[in-house]
Amino acid sequence: MKRILFVIMSIALFFYVNASAQSALPQASIVTTPSIVPKVKGGQIYYNALQETQFMVCAEDPAGISSILVKIDSQEFIPYTGPMTIPAGKHIITAKAQNTTGLWSNECKVNVSIKDRRTGVVIGWCSLFFLIVAHLAG
Repeated sequence: MKRILFVIMSIALFFYVNASAQSALPQASIVTTPSIVPKVKGGQIYYNALQETQFMVCAEDPAGISSILVKIDSQEFIPYTGPMTIPAGKHIITAKAQNTTGLWSNECKVNVSIKDRRTGVVIGWCSLFFLIVAHLAG
């Protein structure tokens, strides 16, 4: 009877340990340089950034990370190779990581609004020009 109880407890312990290891997924996150504090609305992350802002994917897992994939908007996932700059406009960056045991993280998504600094400079100079012309004409 003790042997049967030992076997049952060993099997239960094996499945418990295996299930615990399977439930710990890798973690992926998207950060910026220079560092920008994102806004969070309804569980979604929003970054307002300038065009020269770089976006980086960070991933961690006790087993180690074997692969990181990233996509912008509706493109296909591609291997992450390093910091990215994003063109002006509104975009969604999505990243996921795989650990060395083959488990994938949940997808990390951030909404990004990139402003082209040059547009602001041109508008600023045009506004200044029209103010000077209006002042001289008036």
